Amino acid sequence: MERLTPIGISVVLSLLVASNTFADVPRMPTAIAVPPSDKAPLSSATRPGTEYSDLNHYGYVEQEYYLQGVAPAITAAGKTLLEAPYTTRILVRKPADPARFNGTVVIEPFSWFGERGAGWILTRDYLLRRGYAYVGYTLNVNKPAVDPKFISETPAAEAEQIAQYGRIVNFEFMRRFDFARYAPLGTYYDPAHFTRGEAPDPFAPQSQGIGAQLALLLKTKGTQSPLAEPRRAARLCE
Repeated sequence: MERLTPIGISVVLSLLVASNTFADVPRMPTAIAVPPSDKAPLSSATRPGTEYSDLNHYGYVEQEYYLQGVAPAITAAGKTLLEAPYTTRILVRKPADPARFNGTVVIEPFSWFGERGAGWILTRDYLLRRGYAYVGYTLNVNKPAVDPKFISETPAAEAEQIAQYGRIVNFEFMRRFDFARYAPLGTYYDPAHFTRGEAPDPFAPQSQGIGAQLALLLKTKGTQSPLAEPRRAARLCE
């Protein structure tokens, strides 16, 4: 990828954002620093496990924010049914010294399955060596009565999936981990009005809007961005 000059602006957006190329400019969301607790955030690179990295060695910092805004709820057919408020969270890793930031931000939605960042796990050493910023974000819903992530052809297969993954795929999992930190999280979900085929849509209806708004926030030169620098706008990759 080409590097940015200090005042250059270049954007590489994911299909998630590019699919709305001709839509209205998304609303600007708000990022609010999450108050510290006695635990590191879910998916933190400072916790032992597959996402661990010695951030201090590379001169990086990690910060968690609530991301709040109003986003459209879009069906699988691409129809916007309504707009609704949401509160989710983002996890930002960036060079502590702005001069080391190469101007490119990798953004990745965390997996439903335990809030894992597969892209970070596979590329973190390269990102840290080369001065990239990384922003992971949560796309999830409160625990529904019937979770469409587990709908299978047979009751036995569905029960097996629920037994294996049922405790790690929604906001309730996050609240069990750290209630004070993740209690405020919430996005719109209504399985009766958002379907994929003949079953409830497993994807959060506000996913596209949240992804687009996050990209807009990270791209802005304003001080409200978690990556704000006085002379540089970020380049985005997902």
